[in-house]
Amino acid sequence: MLRRSSRQLPGSVTVEMALIFPLTLLILVMLLEVGMAFGWRFYVHTVAEEGMMLCRMREREGAGRQEAIAEADEYMLAKTTGRSGLSCEFSWSESGSFLSDSLTLRASGSCAGLLPVSFGMDVHSDAIDPVLFRDRVDLITELIQRMEKK
Repeated sequence: MLRRSSRQLPGSVTVEMALIFPLTLLILVMLLEVGMAFGWRFYVHTVAEEGMMLCRMREREGAGRQEAIAEADEYMLAKTTGRSGLSCEFSWSESGSFLSDSLTLRASGSCAGLLPVSFGMDVHSDAIDPVLFRDRVDLITELIQRMEKK
């Protein structure tokens, strides 16, 4: 009499599938969720960069800083509002240095799926003000000339 192996027993495939299928499905769903979260994060980062470029472009065209920021905020909110499961906030901060004008846009948000995911990122833009640069260079040149005369 020949014995059958365990793989040939009736119903063994069904039992194996009942054990492995939920685990496989869970892994697949988690991979999709992580992919969606990275996709939303990338989308918000792209929108924030576009907002920063819009703000700097409007400033170069002669708009005031607050007006340019308001236009960029309106643009970014229009791009992110109404997206299912996505909520975003944008905040601006300014600083200046010896020769440059720095503007930072902080974007934070969350996307809701099976597991809610939060994210945050900064977009920086440093611009050298030509008038400020010229004035600073003139000041430095004048100081060097005074030092050479002494």
